[in-house]
Amino acid sequence: MDETEILTGAETYQRLDATGREAFDGEWAQVLHVAAVDLDLEPLVLMVCRWWIAAGGGGTRAQATRAEFDLMRLPRAVNGLSGAPPCGRTATEIAGVLPDEQRWEFEAAWGAECRDAVGARDWNGLWSLTSAWYHTLLATEDDLARDEAFIERVDTAIADGRLDDLYVDGTLVRRT
Repeated sequence: MDETEILTGAETYQRLDATGREAFDGEWAQVLHVAAVDLDLEPLVLMVCRWWIAAGGGGTRAQATRAEFDLMRLPRAVNGLSGAPPCGRTATEIAGVLPDEQRWEFEAAWGAECRDAVGARDWNGLWSLTSAWYHTLLATEDDLARDEAFIERVDTAIADGRLDDLYVDGTLVRRT
């Protein structure tokens, strides 16, 4: 096991006895329920680290997990939205710079990931979601225009019958 790897709820759960597992599940569900509304992953990070150490896990992995979350909070310039202030990779900060329609879409996806994470004891979907949206924010307006133009060319080629299947990096992404 890599001591710099971030913890997961499932790993932490496995280290606990039956009583600890029941308490962990209750707290995990409660913290995720709140996170779905306030978009804050920090209480979940702190909870998992606290349970990990209580279950006899090493402090190094808990520190690595906390450090990864701290890195997420470091603000960077957001290129894809003109006039947007710098933001970190947390859900709260991402939602704060998105226009209303995109923010609602992000919040809905975040809520769905929180609900999925409850039974799975897995927060990877939440980390992946924030990362994906953050990288979209970093895209420049030229990047976005180029993507839009590419999509329009592909749609036109399909409509004209000039393109049957679309592959990206060797993976079929669209079949007509």
